[in-house]
Amino acid sequence: MSSTGNTYFLKGSWNVICDRCGEKYKAGQIRKEWTGLMVCEGCWEPRHPQDFIRTVPDTMSVPYVRPRPADIFIGPTYNTSDSIVNVGLINGFIING
Repeated sequence: MSSTGNTYFLKGSWNVICDRCGEKYKAGQIRKEWTGLMVCEGCWEPRHPQDFIRTVPDTMSVPYVRPRPADIFIGPTYNTSDSIVNVGLINGFIING
């Protein structure tokens, strides 16, 4: 921190310490930043333009809704009337269980 800089008299002004770098300046050389800090011209940063972008809200709902249909069960696709248990004929092959 420089304590010897800007110690001259300027009518209507006063000494101010920069919140970022800690240097002493006259009140006319200090600006208030968007963060609320009082900083010198060298430390002052403008707010980023991306902070001002407003997006369009997304509609997340579907246009219509239907209830889920009831489950439909179908029987086996092979002959179950065979007298041999655990034997089935699928695509020409005999399956022994």
